[in-house]
Amino acid sequence: MPEFIIHIGPHKTGTTYLQLNFRAARARLAERGIVFPEYWELAPGNPSQLHLTQQLRDSRLDLLQPRFAELLASGAERILLSSEDLSNLEVPALERLRTLIDGQPVQIVFYLRRWSELLPSSWQEGVKHGQFRTLPEYILSHIQQPQTSRVLNFDLKLSRFATVFGEASIRLVAYTELRDRGIDLFQHFAAKFLDWPDAPVRRKLPTPNSSRAIEDAELLRAVNAMAARRGATPDAALRRRLDTLHDQLELEPLFTSMRNHQRNIHLNDGGAALRELHRTLMLAHIGQVVEPKRNKVLFRPRSANLAYIDGDYQLEPGVVPTLAAIVDQLQAMEREERRGGVAPEPADASACEIDPDPEAQDL
Repeated sequence: MPEFIIHIGPHKTGTTYLQLNFRAARARLAERGIVFPEYWELAPGNPSQLHLTQQLRDSRLDLLQPRFAELLASGAERILLSSEDLSNLEVPALERLRTLIDGQPVQIVFYLRRWSELLPSSWQEGVKHGQFRTLPEYILSHIQQPQTSRVLNFDLKLSRFATVFGEASIRLVAYTELRDRGIDLFQHFAAKFLDWPDAPVRRKLPTPNSSRAIEDAELLRAVNAMAARRGATPDAALRRRLDTLHDQLELEPLFTSMRNHQRNIHLNDGGAALRELHRTLMLAHIGQVVEPKRNKVLFRPRSANLAYIDGDYQLEPGVVPTLAAIVDQLQAMEREERRGGVAPEPADASACEIDPDPEAQDL
């Protein structure tokens, strides 16, 4: 019977890169007795098994049981599952997953990332899905009480997996350490968890989750905010429409105004607000980190000056009318899509711990 290797992300730790490699190597993996199932892939260009997460959350055992029965009867030595949204599941959904696995051995693989990198990356991901807090607001909301932050305090996620699958099942990978040392994420995963020490590196993979320039990130954030003030529900579909429209817009005057108000916010991984959380997490989890790892720390703390656009650019002549005109065009696109019966982009409500912020209504 197979062992289950369950990669649970989280968001913004190279997950898409790994999943694209898993899909590209699917035939090679099968030759090695490893099944990376296609059942639950989000979309043709996105092999994240988001539908597995959704079906577990919704208790769709009618859909899940036949699939897991096939996997258990496949003769494979390992079953590889991967979805960053698995890390957000609550205990009842994880208990369903344990029942479906039917007592087979399990490794839960979770990645750690330096906070000064994770927070701005998570902020951008949230903006892509409709969030409209500024970067300083977002960072402050997490570092004010880091112990309760689901982005910073990963024990809030792992404790649920430990409850259901046991502490011994959890394997932590220091994403930050791999990046610092120039180690390829897929090769490391293949060697450590798939018994494939010479896996080839895929050099020509798309990078759909690359970060946006700060001007483009601020444009999307401002558009999300203005759409929300008009009563709309900003979501990933709004970002998709903006990306479609982007090259048709005359954005340089707007971006020039933004650049005049570029600022930096300083974030120190080893500062007082985060030092105690790091120590607590290190004491609890250092034994679960696979090599390479550092002694006495989960990752090497750094200080970073994070660039963002201060909202005062909105006071410059023509900025707010320009943003309003863009939102007008985006809403016209939405109406046209509805008339044409265009299906909305698949929702990912849990992406990157997005939480609605109804009081943050300013642009």
